[in-house]
Amino acid sequence: MHNHQEEQISQGNITYFIYLSILLVLFAFVFIELAGHVQADELKHFDYRVIELIQGQITPKWTALMKLITFFGGIKWTVFAIAISAILFSFYKKRYALYMIVTCCLGGAFNLLLKDWFHRERPNFFQLIVESGYSFPSGHSMGSFILYSAIAIVLVKISRKTVVDILIIVLFAFLVLAIGISRIYLGVHYPSDVVAGFAAGGFWVCLCTLALNYYEFRMKKQHF
Repeated sequence: MHNHQEEQISQGNITYFIYLSILLVLFAFVFIELAGHVQADELKHFDYRVIELIQGQITPKWTALMKLITFFGGIKWTVFAIAISAILFSFYKKRYALYMIVTCCLGGAFNLLLKDWFHRERPNFFQLIVESGYSFPSGHSMGSFILYSAIAIVLVKISRKTVVDILIIVLFAFLVLAIGISRIYLGVHYPSDVVAGFAAGGFWVCLCTLALNYYEFRMKKQHF
């Protein structure tokens, strides 16, 4: 009986590991490709066309909404969300709280390293808010992808209900996408910054989740 259970756990973890590894490679590939095109200055046409399309919708009401949306990808909200989710997850399993803190905090440091490496200046036209620092990859896009993906992963692990899992993933995916669009609308990022932020965030989340899964696999193995 124990051998059968152990075999099921091993197969499930191997499958999950393969899926995460594939996603990790895909995210890395997208980021590297984008970074190469940005450094070669080959994405201006794409960036300007998308900016023109999105900023062509500017109205006072849209601007107020986009400022609200972008707040949910900012540093103040992110720190608050990390703290609250880590506290709540710690009541269930302390490793989930640690996963949240490590994934999000080190992910923020990773973003700063990438920005400093690429030194891309922000767009210099029609900014609706003032931002400082380098542009590539977008910190809001990368940070929100990491934050909400990490929360979703833990919630999915806890709930284990397909309908709830799907709702969580769809809700957070919509929010992350909206935050990315808000950065373009507000004129503080190029579209390529946003896409690169999503790709870098996805890579980082996959890497940290692989580490969490390996730890959980080792823990389960010790019980047999």
